[in-house]
Amino acid sequence: ITLGCLCVDDGATRLLIVTADMAGMSARVCSELYSLLDDAVGITFPHVLLSCSHTHFAPGLQTADCLPLPGPLGNEPDPRFVEDVKHKLVDAAREAVQALQPAMMETAHPRTGALSYNRRWPKSNGSVAMHLQYPLETQRQEDPSLAASSAPVDDMLTILRFRAISHSGEVAPLIAALINWGCHPVTGGRGDNGALDYYRVSADYPHYGRQTISTAWNCPTFFSLGAAGDVVPVQRYGDSRKHIGTALGLTALLAERAFTTEN
Repeated sequence: ITLGCLCVDDGATRLLIVTADMAGMSARVCSELYSLLDDAVGITFPHVLLSCSHTHFAPGLQTADCLPLPGPLGNEPDPRFVEDVKHKLVDAAREAVQALQPAMMETAHPRTGALSYNRRWPKSNGSVAMHLQYPLETQRQEDPSLAASSAPVDDMLTILRFRAISHSGEVAPLIAALINWGCHPVTGGRGDNGALDYYRVSADYPHYGRQTISTAWNCPTFFSLGAAGDVVPVQRYGDSRKHIGTALGLTALLAERAFTTEN
């Protein structure tokens, strides 16, 4: 799991975009992190975005007062983990600020296709049914109520990438990329013996999306979670997290001719 920090500055406003492979952060912790960033690099709320991927397979910085759940989910964060995050966040922010250089931003908004679905399906009587797994064809045939859902899904992948400005007229290299997609990272996984294992720390599909893009574009890649709502992966087991993340990455790469430049 990773913690990333991207600093952007348009000459009038300087922003920090912090991405974390975590379940979440409480408002109280966010306030503490804003203060740390203000002291370290002079940037604080509202010019800091703290974005957690909401992976269900990594720790979070929620406190028990904001997440009133029974143990172990309602436990306070391990103080050692909290301090480690604080130190690494400050280090990442300093590195990001020091790495600022003239660049132009390119954007694209391709569709990802049938990688996700809305787990809350409206029924004809006005009620809503929860489907934590997408029903198989045999299940849909046996139960007509499991017909294809009309619940909303936003399948747009938003890509921001930053290209160094070349003074020679040649195509300059990419220096960073940020992708945003709305789907809960809840795919699960398998252990060494092939059995389902939900207790191993993992960044889930965002890791493979970042890996695919950063390998092809040779630049750091960041992931932020969009408005996931009740949207979850259509396939949640086996190597699904790798397949979904790779598909996101390839969607970005195949959108090459769709990028536009903003000043």
